[in-house]
Amino acid sequence: MCKACETYRFPYVNSSGGTQSTSTVPPSVIPTTSVCTAADEAVSLPALATTSSVQGINVANGDEHRCHIEVQELLTYVSFYRNRSTAASLIKVVTSFFSSAEITEAKKCMKLLFGTVIADSQFVADRRNSTSRPQHVAEVEDIIGMFDLVDAKGCLQSVKFTAADLTRLPTYSPEQTNMCAVSERQAKLEASVENLTTTVNNAVCTGSLTAVSDMCCKIDKVENNVYELFTSLQSKIDSLSSLVAQLSDPASKSNGASDYSRELNVVLLVRRSLSE
Repeated sequence: MCKACETYRFPYVNSSGGTQSTSTVPPSVIPTTSVCTAADEAVSLPALATTSSVQGINVANGDEHRCHIEVQELLTYVSFYRNRSTAASLIKVVTSFFSSAEITEAKKCMKLLFGTVIADSQFVADRRNSTSRPQHVAEVEDIIGMFDLVDAKGCLQSVKFTAADLTRLPTYSPEQTNMCAVSERQAKLEASVENLTTTVNNAVCTGSLTAVSDMCCKIDKVENNVYELFTSLQSKIDSLSSLVAQLSDPASKSNGASDYSRELNVVLLVRRSLSE
């Protein structure tokens, strides 16, 4: 293994080329990736104890690409939208969606992650309810202020925030709660519906009307043919019924017998007399 690879894989190699046991390395140098939760305030994050260790790496040895992964839904939402919306809209969404306990937990997590960086700021102070604003609103303002301060000092890129429970993330952006934006979307929706209605009416009144007329003519023609066939069939049924009635009448049978011609019998009788 070349010296560059050893330096990359073993950042604790001293300048003389010898290796140093990790047991002798001070804790402030060894990076950690522990996940911070507000319920566990005693989590030790030595990699985030100082400005150099907030990077989560040993900058002197060229490990700037490493970062700390933090699972926190509220901080994930704030981190993503803090530069994509106004602070007032962001505070409104966070205070209405997340509970006071979740907001307090997120602030404690920020203090654990960037304790040294924000130690001298006003954002680490404990908040109480006042006549001007509730406690959870003040804590959300502190969280946003912490993000701005850490970002200004160049330490924010060392931590990546993510969410484990997507149901605890608002499904809308802060700007979507703006009344002006809502009114604009409603106006666009009404215009789209009106255009759709006009298009449908035009389609019915132009090309579709001819097709409907042709279909109606075909239906009328079929109905007339069916009526003619039914009339013809009914007349034949009536004729058959009258014929059957005549055949079943006894008077018609007797009349038929009386009309029988007897001329042949006379001829036979005359021929018999001549032969005798």
